[in-house]
Amino acid sequence: MDYDIICVSDQNSITAAAKLRKAVKDYISMGWEPQGGVSTSISGSGIYTTTIMTQAMIKNSLKK
Repeated sequence: MDYDIICVSDQNSITAAAKLRKAVKDYISMGWEPQGGVSTSISGSGIYTTTIMTQAMIKNSLKK
């Protein structure tokens, strides 16, 4: 079994979510499956914030 973590960041949380959604869809099209939920973190303050979103992905290499 393979395991990977997709991590995206952006100053705008909506844009970060869109980036993560696209990356997860790309992984799914390559046979990966999301594992658990999305982790979200916001760093900084005021106009200097960054939203970080991650999603764990697994791929069963024995699965056909």
